[in-house]
Amino acid sequence: MALGVVLIGTGALILTGLDKLLETALLEITPAWMTEIGTR
Repeated sequence: MALGVVLIGTGALILTGLDKLLETALLEITPAWMTEIGTR
């Protein structure tokens, strides 16, 4: 049940384009060293 809610929520974010806003906000608050590790 919970997995279904997560998948539907994720799909809704992608369809509405809000995933990009969320990604931008998260990248702004994460430390630079953490972003570097994730983008190597």
